[in-house]
Amino acid sequence: MKKNRKRDQNILLTPLIDVIFLVVIFFMVSSSLSINPSIRVNLPQAQSSSPSVDKEIIVTFTESKDIYIGELLVLKEDFIKELQRELRNRSSKGIFFQGEENIAYKSMVEIMDMAKQAGVQSISLLTRKKIGENGEK
Repeated sequence: MKKNRKRDQNILLTPLIDVIFLVVIFFMVSSSLSINPSIRVNLPQAQSSSPSVDKEIIVTFTESKDIYIGELLVLKEDFIKELQRELRNRSSKGIFFQGEENIAYKSMVEIMDMAKQAGVQSISLLTRKKIGENGEK
């Protein structure tokens, strides 16, 4: 009778590992789809691009000179104040900046300088993966 109790108390690890593996895959796939899909911009390409944005502040600058913080359209005059409001409750003082391919370098630097004035400590530029000559990513 004692042998049966010991045998019943063992935990089967294989099904547990399978479930954890599926949960990890689910979160990896769903997190790569959550990069601000509602604001479409034509990002520049880079060989070393990787979609690793997760619940960070994304500042978008369009060719028509519209500025978005997340999905909120803000005026250039209100950008510093709105960005400070977003940064207030965050431990990370970094932002992700995405701008269209054809925006003027001067305009991009102005927005990034305003972000630094608002208290941003690091700015990461978003790009899209460059497609090779033979169609490979």
